[in-house]
Amino acid sequence: MEIFRLKIKKIVNWDFFPILFFGLLVMSFHFFVRPSGDDITYGTVFYHQPVLAFIHDAYYTWSSRIVIMPVAAFFAGNSFWLFSVVNILVYGLLAVMISRIFVDKNRLKTNWALIFLLICVPFVSMMTTAGWVVTNIHYLWPLTFALVAIYPIKKICVGEIINWYEYPLYFLAAIFGMNMELVAAILVSVYLIFCLYLVIAKKISFLSFSWQRFWSAIFSLFFYVREMVPGKYQKLWPIFQNMQPSDSFRS
Repeated sequence: MEIFRLKIKKIVNWDFFPILFFGLLVMSFHFFVRPSGDDITYGTVFYHQPVLAFIHDAYYTWSSRIVIMPVAAFFAGNSFWLFSVVNILVYGLLAVMISRIFVDKNRLKTNWALIFLLICVPFVSMMTTAGWVVTNIHYLWPLTFALVAIYPIKKICVGEIINWYEYPLYFLAAIFGMNMELVAAILVSVYLIFCLYLVIAKKISFLSFSWQRFWSAIFSLFFYVREMVPGKYQKLWPIFQNMQPSDSFRS
């Protein structure tokens, strides 16, 4: 009995126990949530057209989120419990990444404060907008994976080793995160500031080969963000037309 009590105490005093507690809360919340709104629409997409056709139409007529939208359609069209399992993991990853990036001291107490702030997020309002599945995949998932893409910066700053197998994971996380416009701007800004910091701190030479490779990646990301927008002009053009002054006003 004493051994069992000590194990429980060790778990409760674990730095990441608050995140485990948060994961259990999110899991219980998913028992009361069901697809709604755009979840239903997205769920029927692949019944009407193949994936590539859907991506093509979305890219040129509606949205630049050609990575996020097929993922949303896939999960909306399959079992809600499949999405729930993945979504719970993403929520846990969000909390872990925030803790890993921003918390260095008093991790247990700070993680409890972090979880309290996350609980204050109005999750219920997410169900009354575009739907639980679509809203999470379009906004929460890009934010979470953007933090994953930022994490190597923290590791470099504190002198931690980045293993070779982490690079493709960070790259894929950046691609998914950058498919959401605001997250793309944040990622490019963070990496640009970090790059300037390395030069100012003289940790890399301005003309070094590594610097050139880094800048090539930055400009590639800028190009990626810039090119992911044709559908927006198609979608917003009628709105801009309606905003023009009327003929009577101009006269």
